[in-house]
Amino acid sequence: LLLLSFALIFGDILFGTLGYMSIEGVSMFDALYMTVITISTVGYGEIVALSDAGRKFTIALIALNFGVVAYTLAVFSYLIVQGELFKYIFNKRMENDINKLNNHIIICGFGKYGRQVIINLQNHAEDFVIIDRDASKFNNHNFLDRGHLYIEGDATHDEILINAGIHRAKAVICALPRDEDN
Repeated sequence: LLLLSFALIFGDILFGTLGYMSIEGVSMFDALYMTVITISTVGYGEIVALSDAGRKFTIALIALNFGVVAYTLAVFSYLIVQGELFKYIFNKRMENDINKLNNHIIICGFGKYGRQVIINLQNHAEDFVIIDRDASKFNNHNFLDRGHLYIEGDATHDEILINAGIHRAKAVICALPRDEDN
């Protein structure tokens, strides 16, 4: 949704710029400037006197822009209300922090044994990343407040281990509930 919204905005700007260039014969920069002041509703004034065709194009550009702006606002409102935008930002920050780690320990599973391992690692000031399928476990233990790094996912999948930095890790501790998964 968000990518489509950005694509529509880019398309709106491109359409306006190309339109002013072809209808009024202005430079790309002047056409871009006219497009931006038109779709942003700033309206400083025209830098060149518009022909009737240019005015009709401006009306069409404004009408098109209403739809693009309405869609974009709806997408952002949806993402904010549903918490998806903040979740995305949080996950990106978590991903960046994990990517900075070297010689860390990956803990697969946040059950009874995984928690004991974490306490031990904290006592020894070790960097670690926890992987578990159930994100509610992290929320129940105030992981956000403590700054712990974790990934919601299945530790038996290679992609999840790669996201946890397995190639840079010094150890992997398997504390999954099923022996065959370990």
